[in-house]
Amino acid sequence: MFHCAQSSTRQHKSKKFADESKQRDKESMHAFQCKGWLHITLSDLSDVAFIKLGHREAHTPYWPIDIPPDVEKYVRENAHLTPTQVSNSQFKKSFI
Repeated sequence: MFHCAQSSTRQHKSKKFADESKQRDKESMHAFQCKGWLHITLSDLSDVAFIKLGHREAHTPYWPIDIPPDVEKYVRENAHLTPTQVSNSQFKKSFI
């Protein structure tokens, strides 16, 4: 299950490093009581995905995040793989 990145229930207070050279101030996003979530069910036995979405409040959109070209290429070239095969692939390990 995935939750809306702007849901106030998912926000955490930022933690500062003791070493000031490693501290980075970043602008925080506005949070909302949207109760947004996304649930995707996949099976190795089917090529169908079941998707459930809930979102109770329209709010300022999250700024765009583009899919990196290498990820898009991997998805297109490996659409035949099962979720388990993708999870075990070298490609996934290169992003961890």
